[in-house]
Amino acid sequence: MTHSSAEFKWHFKRNISTFEVSFLSQKNPQTLLYVMGETVVKENTRFKVRIQLINDDNETVGFNLTNITVADMGLYSLHVPNLLLDSKAILIVTNFAVVPGPVINRLLHDGVVLSWDLTLLRYLYYTDQQVILTTPVSGRLPLDYFYTQWIVDNPHYYNISQPTDYLHPSIIINNITMKDAGNYVIEVTVTSSVYEWLNYSWNFATDLVFVHTDPSTMSLRTTTPTITDNTTVPCLP
Repeated sequence: MTHSSAEFKWHFKRNISTFEVSFLSQKNPQTLLYVMGETVVKENTRFKVRIQLINDDNETVGFNLTNITVADMGLYSLHVPNLLLDSKAILIVTNFAVVPGPVINRLLHDGVVLSWDLTLLRYLYYTDQQVILTTPVSGRLPLDYFYTQWIVDNPHYYNISQPTDYLHPSIIINNITMKDAGNYVIEVTVTSSVYEWLNYSWNFATDLVFVHTDPSTMSLRTTTPTITDNTTVPCLP
């Protein structure tokens, strides 16, 4: 979660005196710190004051990252030149998504826009995303099928066109009817053919509820999105 800490640690069967830690998930990869014997250098990056070296016994190396932000989500690399080793780990910030509230109250014939911003998943290099959408009218469908087939066959239900970005889908309802009430769910699963240990999923649900009074006078209850975490720690060298 944001504002938390994460520990990246690698164990070896021999002493490691020279290594480098980099952040790869941006246009130009950044070296965060490097160690040569007794010399430890932290590069002047936005991580500098939040990263602490772990090098207790020279067989265990790594770092601790504090006060995590969503921009920290992505790929980190440990490079050990003497071993010709590059070991990578993925940091997933679980509250990265911008999603609708858990409950949205509307009057009959009102309009509503439901939008999910999952674009930070692009920071997770070498991964594949599967997105599934559930609506009260369409049922549970893969997002690409919903846009390319279901909407085409049912154009009167939603005022929506195929998005240019499948990680930022939206649904627009201009005239809510009784059949539109119910649960709208985006399910996202992230896997990787490169990192076979990666299997992570999120479930973001929003209830569209009809009310008989002006919803602006009502208070909204809040919940936490359901997160199913099947991720393991990085494979050890």
